[in-house]
Amino acid sequence: MRAHLLAAVCVACAVAGCGNDFDPASYLAPGSLRILGVVADPPEAAPGETSTLTVITPDLPAPVSYEWVVCTQPPPPGSSSVDPLCLEADMGNFLVAVDGGGPSARVTMPSSASPQTLGVPDASGGFYIPVRVRAHMGEQTLDVVYGLRLAIPGVLPPNHNPTIASAALVDDPLDASPMNVTELSTDPAAPTPVAAHTQPTLRLTVTPDSFEVYPQLSGTPPNTTITMATEQPRFFWYADSGLFTEDTTGAEQPDTKLQLDDPKHHQPAVGDRINLFVVVHDDRAGTTFTHRYLVVQ
Repeated sequence: MRAHLLAAVCVACAVAGCGNDFDPASYLAPGSLRILGVVADPPEAAPGETSTLTVITPDLPAPVSYEWVVCTQPPPPGSSSVDPLCLEADMGNFLVAVDGGGPSARVTMPSSASPQTLGVPDASGGFYIPVRVRAHMGEQTLDVVYGLRLAIPGVLPPNHNPTIASAALVDDPLDASPMNVTELSTDPAAPTPVAAHTQPTLRLTVTPDSFEVYPQLSGTPPNTTITMATEQPRFFWYADSGLFTEDTTGAEQPDTKLQLDDPKHHQPAVGDRINLFVVVHDDRAGTTFTHRYLVVQ
């Protein structure tokens, strides 16, 4: 399984720019420039085809500008990793600028992209072209390298982004009936109430068609085999208050608790609004997310 955000580096930060080293990645520090993921629509592209890439960011206190660059520098021999130049270099004919300075960009898969030029495939047979996003907010700069998956029509089945079915507050973990499930609000003016000093249980589910079947490689060349696998989307949780008992969940374990009762971990006060994000990744570069709102009572 491949991480779709291949690299993220805080290049220059103000006081709060890179966050507290003791905070988990799931904590959204106020005023900190963060990119939680990138949604590609469609999630893969054949040579010459275009995908719209959009960054996932929490609410930020100041305007953000973005620079998008496709990096055609091949990975090191025998590797699927990104060449460090894709992250470090500011010029070179292997860097292809993409028009636009906003949170979305239309990225065209280079016509030269092929399994022969993009290194070793991941377990799903995927090859990826690095796309660097450089975000600027005041004195903060953040570089992220995202892997746009190469579509290979006629060889691998096309992937689709997963679809979120529900993000809910549940009374009883795992066995909650529909009567005990409250869909979390998407309206910042009408957030979902949660009790102060408690650990509300949160659950995310995706639609059945999010579990796509694909051929999976196992073993090492020349002793590789192909078996059919079913995607298992993973759910990554983020919030600007509290602490999650599980930062990452999935279909088999869809629930996590948001601990609002620990003063050592950004305990909110009564009346505080909590921003909650869940980013969903499948096994083949498909991504989606949701932004929900809670209020402490």
